[in-house]
This record gives sequence, C-alpha cells and structure tokens, in this order.
Amino acid sequence: MNPLVQDGLDATRKLHLMWASQSKTSRQRLQLLRRPPPAVCSGVVQDAVCSTTQLLRAVTTGLKTAAAQHCSETAARFIESLLERLVLKIAADLTAWLQQQPVLLEQELSSSGSSAYGDLWTGCAHFILKLVDLCEECGAAARAKHATEIACALDSAGLLRSWPQLLVPGWGQQQQQQQQQQQQQQDRCWTMVMQLAHVQYQLWQLWEAVLPAAPPHLITLLLRSTHVLEHAWSSMQLLFSSSSSSSSSSSESADTAIAGRKLALLQAAALQTVLAMQRSDVRQRLSDLDNTLKHGLLASNRLARAAQAQLVASCQLMHQQLCSRQAASQHLDTSTGTGGTVHAGQPPRQQQQQQQAAGGIPAFHESLQQLLPGGSQAYVGALATAAVGGVSHSSARHICSGSSDDSDNDGGEAAAAAAAAPDGPQVQQLLPGMTPADCLQLAVELQLLAEAALQQQQQQQQQQQDQAPFKMLVMLLISSNQLLQQQLLLCAEAPELHAGLQQLLAGQDAALLLLRALAAPLQPRLCDAVQQRAGRHWSPGQQLLSALCLQKLAPAGLPAVTAAVAGLVDMCVRSPHFLAVDTLAAAKLLGRTCNPTRAPAEALTLLSDAPAASALAAAMASVVKRAAACIKAAGAAQAAAGAPPAAGTAEHAAYCFPSIVPGVQYMLASIVVSFIGFEFGEGLNADRAAQLQTCTASAAAAGQGAPATSGASSFLHCQLPQPKASLLLLAVLVARSLVVLADAMEVAAAAAGSTPAQLFARSVIMRPSFADGSCSDGAFDVTRVLVVGAASVPGQWQRWQVTALQDFAPLPALLLQLLLKRTSSSSSSAVSATADVSNSSVRQVKWGYLLQLQQNSRWTEAAANFNNKLPNVQGLVNSLAEQHLSSSSSSSSGGAHVDIDQLYADALQLCRALVAAAPLPLVCNNPGCENLEGASEAAVASKACAGCRCRYCSAACQAADWRRHRKGCKAMAAAGLACR
Repeated sequence: MNPLVQDGLDATRKLHLMWASQSKTSRQRLQLLRRPPPAVCSGVVQDAVCSTTQLLRAVTTGLKTAAAQHCSETAARFIESLLERLVLKIAADLTAWLQQQPVLLEQELSSSGSSAYGDLWTGCAHFILKLVDLCEECGAAARAKHATEIACALDSAGLLRSWPQLLVPGWGQQQQQQQQQQQQQQDRCWTMVMQLAHVQYQLWQLWEAVLPAAPPHLITLLLRSTHVLEHAWSSMQLLFSSSSSSSSSSSESADTAIAGRKLALLQAAALQTVLAMQRSDVRQRLSDLDNTLKHGLLASNRLARAAQAQLVASCQLMHQQLCSRQAASQHLDTSTGTGGTVHAGQPPRQQQQQQQAAGGIPAFHESLQQLLPGGSQAYVGALATAAVGGVSHSSARHICSGSSDDSDNDGGEAAAAAAAAPDGPQVQQLLPGMTPADCLQLAVELQLLAEAALQQQQQQQQQQQDQAPFKMLVMLLISSNQLLQQQLLLCAEAPELHAGLQQLLAGQDAALLLLRALAAPLQPRLCDAVQQRAGRHWSPGQQLLSALCLQKLAPAGLPAVTAAVAGLVDMCVRSPHFLAVDTLAAAKLLGRTCNPTRAPAEALTLLSDAPAASALAAAMASVVKRAAACIKAAGAAQAAAGAPPAAGTAEHAAYCFPSIVPGVQYMLASIVVSFIGFEFGEGLNADRAAQLQTCTASAAAAGQGAPATSGASSFLHCQLPQPKASLLLLAVLVARSLVVLADAMEVAAAAAGSTPAQLFARSVIMRPSFADGSCSDGAFDVTRVLVVGAASVPGQWQRWQVTALQDFAPLPALLLQLLLKRTSSSSSSAVSATADVSNSSVRQVKWGYLLQLQQNSRWTEAAANFNNKLPNVQGLVNSLAEQHLSSSSSSSSGGAHVDIDQLYADALQLCRALVAAAPLPLVCNNPGCENLEGASEAAVASKACAGCRCRYCSAACQAADWRRHRKGCKAMAAAGLACR
C-alpha cells in the first residue's frame, strides 16, 4: 500500500481515538463542542484544534493519493475505514461548531496569516472535497451508498441548512450595522464564500450522478436543501452589484471573480440535480416526489430565478461564441484579402450587429438580461469557464426538457422526453417570469444556436460525432426543440395567448425564424444524431405537428412562409426516420398552407411567386412518394405471417397505412381546389369572384401581366400567365398522385396476395389511428379511421374510388378552361386578345410550356373524349359521394346506373394521359421513382432529359421511364417546347 495512503488510514484511527472513543479525554473534547468557539483560541481548545487539523491534512493527503491510483478496491477500503471510524461525522460536527461564530470564522479565513479556527475549517472542507473525489472511483452502487452517507452526516450536523446561508457574506452580522461597515466586511469575506461554494458544487455534482441508484432518503434530503439556489442567487446579486461599483484591490477583485464563478457553478449543479429528479426512474421510487415538486419546489421563486438566469445566460454565451468564431473567420478573410467585413476600427456594437446578421440568429436574450443576478456580463462571465466543460449547455437542456437523463443509457431512449410526455415539468412552472413570447423567442434562439454550433463542429475534421461536446450539443438541440414544441402547443391551445403571439409573428421574418428552428433537427447531417440520442421519444413528424400549431398563429399566404413550410415538409418526409403515422399530418400541413389563402390577392401572389410554387410542387411529390412507399411496406407487412401490431401504436398505423391514403390524397387535392374556388362541386361564389377580379387588376399593375377584363368571373379567367402556369403545375402533380398511389396499391396488393379492394378494406376495418396535428391538454391528438359505408370489401373499395374521383373531379374543368378554350373563338375580341399567350411570353414564364399543353394531340384527344363521355363529371361524382355516405347499394345519377369501376378507370386513364403529356422539371419525372434520398425532391432531380429537359433523379430512373415518356418527349420537341 502507498505510504501516504497508509498514513491517512493511521490518521483516521487517531482521529477516532481523539473524538469518538469512550476514553475520558475523548469525552472531554466532545464537551468543547457543546459551547461556541471562544473568541481567543488557546489552551485545551488550541491543542485540540491544531492536532485535529494536522490529522485531517494527513487523511486528505491519503484520500488524494488513493484517488490518483484509480483503484476501486483501494477507494472502497479507505472510505469504509473513514465511515467506520466516524471521521466524516467528526469533520461535519467540527465544521458546524466553528460556524457557530460566523463573523469570527470569516475574519480568520480572510486574514493573511495562519489561524487555528480558519485552518481547521479549511481542513474539514478539503477533507470533504477529497472524499467526494474518491467516491468517483467506486462502482455505481457503492458510490450511491457513500453519497447518501455523506449527505446524512452533513444533515445530521446541520450543514445542509447552514452552508447555503453562509454563502451570503455578512450573514452573521446584525442588520442595523452601518452600510460602510457592511461593505468592508463583504470585501473581506469572499474567501469563505468561495470555499463553501466549491465544496457544495462538488457535492451536488456527486448527488446528481448517483440519482438513478439513490435511495429515497437521499432525494428527500436534497429536496430540503434546495434553498441553496436562493442563497447562491442572493450572494451573486450582492457580489456582481458591488464588484461593478467598488474600487477594491486587484487581489480582492480576483477573489470576487473566483467566488462569482464558483457560485454560478454551484447554482448550475444544484439546478441540474433538482431537474434530474424529474426523471421517471427517480420519481417512481418516491411516491410523494410529484407533489413536492409540483406544489412546492417548482412553484418557488428560488428554482424559477435560477432556471431563467441559466437559460438566458446560455443563450448569451452561445451567441458570443458564435459571434467570436465568425469574427475570427472574417478577420482571416481580411488578412488574406478575401473580403472581410468586420474592421478593427468599428465600434463593438456595430461589429456585433454585423456578426448577428452574418449568423442570421437574432439575440432575443438581450431583452431579458434583467433576469440575470447583479448584471448580465458579470454573471455570464462567471459561467464562461463552465461553458467550456459543457455545464452551461447541460443546464440549458435540462431546463428545456425538464429531465437530466443520461444520454448514454438505453441507446439514447431515455433522453429528452417528447413534448407531450407527462414525465417532465411544464416549462411555465420553471419560467414564470417570462411571457410565452419570451419563452418562444428563447427557444428559437437556443435551437438555432445549437444547430450552428453543431454544424461548426461537423466542419472540423478532428471532431468526431461520439465525442462529448458533440453529444452535449445534440442533447441541447433535442431539449430546445422540446421547449419550442411546448410553447407552440401552449399558444395553440390558449386563445388568450393568440393575440400576443400573432403580434409577435405578424412579420414574415419571425415566422421564417420559427420554421427555420423547426427544421434544425431535420438537417441531413444532424437528423441521424438526433434520432440516435432521442430514440423513440422523437420522430421527424413531430416537427410537422408543431408547424401545424404555428399555422394557427402565423400569417398565411406569404410566399416566403409557404416556401419555408413546403421545404420543412419536403425535408421531413424524406427523412429515413419518418414514420407512416405522421403522413396525414404532412399532407394536412401542405393543404393548410395553401387553403388558408383567405383573400384572392394572397392566392395570386402565391402562384405568381415561382420559388413558392416550386417548393410546393417538390413537397407534394415527396409526400406522394413517401405515401407510395408506406403502401408497399404495408402490403409486405400484411403478407408476413403473424398477428398485426397492437392498436394505437405507430407500427399498427404503418401496418394499416392504405386506410389513410384517401385522406392524404384529399389534402393534396385541396391545394389546387383552394386556388380555383371549388369545394368539390361548389362553384366560386360571386363575392370571391369579384375579389379575384379586383386583385387580378392589382397584380397586373404590379407588373405581373395584363389586368382582367370586366367580364372575368373567376380566378380561371385572370390573364396572368405565371399564376396559370403554376396552377397547371400543381394540377398535373395532383393527377400524378392519383396514378402513383393507385399503382402502389396494385403492387402492395400483389405482395399481400390479395386485390387492392381487399387490402384497403382489411386496413380500414382495423381502424388505425394517425396523427392529424390537432392538440388538446398539452399533447397532439390522433384521428382514427372510421368505417364509412358498407363494411364489406366492395363497399370499402367504393369508398376509395369515390374519394379518388372527388379529388379528380375539379381537374377536367380546370384544364378545359385553362387550355382547351384557348383554341376556340371568343365572342369578345378583347377577351380573345388577352386569353391567348404568345410563344414569346410563354418562354418568359416559369413552366410556361404547360400553357401550350393543348398542342399535344394525344392529350387533347383524350381530354375531349372524356368530356364528351362525361360532360358533368363533377355533378356525377357528388351524387356518387352522397349515395356512398348513405350506404346505398346502387350508384346512380338521375336514375341512370353508373359503373363506378369504369368511371374510376376512365379517370385514371385521363390522369395518365395528362402526366405523359406534361413532363415535369422540378421532380423526378418517373412516377414509379422510389428515391427519397436528399433533403428535397427538387435537389435530387438534377439530371435533365436531353429532349424535353424534364428532370430525373438518376440515369437508371430515366431509363426505366423512357417507354412511358418517349411519346410525350417527342411531342414536346415537335412543338419546340422544353420543361423550364
């Protein structure tokens, strides 16, 4: 055994003989502790104090040496010896005895020379610190046992109650002392505060680490000790306020700076420990913990103030780090002549504004700096060192998520509970001093800062994703995302909060920032790491559900916002971690993005914006592609032997996915329907037609095209080529979606050994549940598939067909008015002159080639034949829908029998003709494409057809589609058109 360790063990035996044996001398020494320490340390008291100090130093040296050996057996043997010989109890009792004279102890600790009381108190503190260090070398069970014994010994001596009070300088003085004397005493006693804060910080870190295995008794002790947060706050308030106004010496300033840092660390550690008690594995072992937290601790100001300060400070620290890195990069660019923008002669404020603009992350925390103790810069500076070790990031994520689960357990499943999970405290309990707008802004800032920091780490070749800083930032991103989801849920459910939040989101920039924050976890390089750490508690679809909450608050119809929402949907559904249960929410989000175009001007503005229409088109294609993949996966799952998954689970929704396809298709079709004013057969009302005529003229005045004629009666008669081309693009995608989903059902049914009708009926009858984006009671709701119509295979397949026909029905009228009427003569020469779009103007319009679709003879013939066969398809489909809802066994219109199977087949045939005649430039033109790689359909479809310039994701996809595409390609070339 190491000689120093042996000396330490010998010292423990001597301390036991001095203070805990049954000898007469030992009992006499114990009598000394029954009275406060005398003002002058002399005689027997001095002998006892000095001897004990020397022995404690020997024990402390032994503890330090044993910890350096990193041997669990040595650590366990040493600690057991200490506890058996009551050395910990002796040190705790002596510390409590010395603190009966706090003013005297403060004076001795602040004196420059050696002092008996001060040396003994410091010796006891160092002994406890090294004992905590040695506990770290023990196994998990032994560490939890020893941590509990330390807490019990400290509580028995009264230190858990007295130590937090001593954090405030001058606590033992009378309040009636003069302010000058008080200030002088405060300047002298920060040494004691510094040592106390450090000891308690180490203890709280130990207690947090052992919580998963801690007995209920330890948790109860810690809950009674949380007033350390209040006293640490008061001490920092005093320290930071006085240090900014006092002219103390450099050595005193250094002491106060160290004390401030240790106080900030202590507050962070205690706060993390309290929040760690929210974990379900901790709460299950203490039945009354929920009530204690919810009605006691969480409602107290001590926790709220600490949480608010930590969150604001974390934002400021991360913002400063981001700005510093940007400034360094810009300085490097300037020095190398590559065009830096920050100059040394500029004022710091201007530099900061430029850096913020470069990062694109607003500093929302600046308006909340009054929540920091004593002064923002001093408090943040005290935490700056802690941020290097991840303490600040850890505190922020614990506050956001309300939990402190170890991300290394269970493959990350324990990390960051979902926004609707009941295990964590609602953030409003922790942040009562902030408005919902404040919380929402902080969550956005923190999320964007975490994303920026992660991206910077990924750009550094030497940083690996399994390193601690990367893991901590991923967990921070997960937790800030949870805070963001909680706030959006709260605001969506509370009507009284709508006005304030709507005012906050009134500008386009605020809504775009929120959407950017929601997209942060979905970034291709981050999504895998987020899923790995969050496990089953997170899926990409949650970002869509939160975006649906945002739609209730944010302005609708803005092209930039629409493009951002579509981009979010596109990125989300293409994620390999996307769940089938969230597909309806994805389609619903897209449908609502266009459907709430409350004014016709918004519709025209949106369709006139090519980037917004492009984003919508790409997102629609991705949703359909994902739905087709889910249909095929469901067919394969039903073909496999075994019972279906448990009802109400995500797996059950995936198993029965065909049942929700009509709902998905309806949401996608509603995008086009919302623009043309159809409500499945309901024409455009007169008021809306008049509004459209007015806004068409306004758009023309803005340079979008010629104004509408006075006789225009609907959006379809507007004379702006770009909105028409955009609307045609979306209409083609709706027709294509009907084809793709029908083909997917054929493939899935074949895999399942059944017909499409049997596959659909079987899926519907199991009544699965899907997320739909609505919310109540702080959680996202689900919608359950209902059995509508006859509960037979033919009856349910008729439901599929009728729903598909309802989605199809508006398309013939739309195409007829936009395309076929262009070749007929008009009674008004003015209308005829403005109705035709010349080839030169078409070339200037995005997707203008679609306006010349009537030049494709195959398409024109197919459309004419369908219109002649079914001139009133809209009315016929409406009649079929009414009969199906009433569960009628016959399907007729006006008494005539209608073959639904044939009507459905005719509709699909016309859709196939349209898709073949109108190749697409934004998405992979192959309807059978299954490629969901990349963050966007438009980004993946990068290979152009040499003939018509339509796009494909790969040469293989182009080759597979050539047989279907070649006639349309040649027709485009013959007409001199290209997909642009």
